[in-house]
Amino acid sequence: MQQASTSQRIDSENVRRKAYELWITGGRRDGVAEQNWLEAEKILSSTDAALSTRSAPATQPPKALGATSVTPLPQSIKTAAKANGNSSGRRR
Repeated sequence: MQQASTSQRIDSENVRRKAYELWITGGRRDGVAEQNWLEAEKILSSTDAALSTRSAPATQPPKALGATSVTPLPQSIKTAAKANGNSSGRRR
């Protein structure tokens, strides 16, 4: 019986393909189907884990891609904007 947690996380079609690849590269030996299947699950699980632990992309584009720095509005402009009924700090 296969472990439910591993089987649910990994697509069985991908496991089948990887197990077949392992069987071919292993010399097409008889009697190693289960071993190849388990090895394929292990390989795909570690690959899946590696992909899911990559760092999230940066929230701001790098300077080389044309990003500009944003300077916050001075408090005096924010205060004046609120007094005029404009909370964004922009003129109407």
